[in-house]
Amino acid sequence: MATALCSCGARGRRLCEPSRLAIDPGMSRRVFAALIHISYLYANRLHGYTDYVIEVNPRHVAFYQRMLGFADFGGERPCSRVGAPAVLLRLPLDHMATQIARWGGGVLADGAERSFYPYFFAREDEPGIARRLARLCGMEEAA
Repeated sequence: MATALCSCGARGRRLCEPSRLAIDPGMSRRVFAALIHISYLYANRLHGYTDYVIEVNPRHVAFYQRMLGFADFGGERPCSRVGAPAVLLRLPLDHMATQIARWGGGVLADGAERSFYPYFFAREDEPGIARRLARLCGMEEAA
């Protein structure tokens, strides 16, 4: 995860970028959601980051907005690194926490929510997952 301090004018915000955020067409929603949820716990709970930022191709913007709640954070620009246009998106992790609390662990519910959040772990599972993650990272006191 790359990190940077926020220059968005919001005092006290800490940005991080989950990199290589791509989905293999054969990957299940549950596996993808578990990876994102664990990355959230690592970034927010263990390291205190407040926002995710990602740079995506314009054709992927709607997907990240609909499925995780990202919002435009910089408009479309050419990306010289990949030779294609890119859009910077931002997701406040407190929004992610709210969605996890509301929908996490609800994959078997009525299906009213169309995002990835019902595939996330249930909120009550987070403390145990965070403790195990902290232990694996040698950060027992952080969880």
